[in-house]
Amino acid sequence: MSEIDSTAIAITKYVAAHPGSTAETIKKALGIARNGWNVPVAKLLADGKVRRSGTKRTTKYFAAS
Repeated sequence: MSEIDSTAIAITKYVAAHPGSTAETIKKALGIARNGWNVPVAKLLADGKVRRSGTKRTTKYFAAS
């Protein structure tokens, strides 16, 4: 399993347990560096596993239903 995949799985689990979390909160809780965030989140959004609401710093992430 690649690092991107394992990060994506961790993000999915976190937003399922903590709906409405911001990117900063998720990155801090999971220890994800800024450069390790964009690709896994883009993959999750494209696959429909995570959805987001809001813009810029107010963006909140939720597990897709």
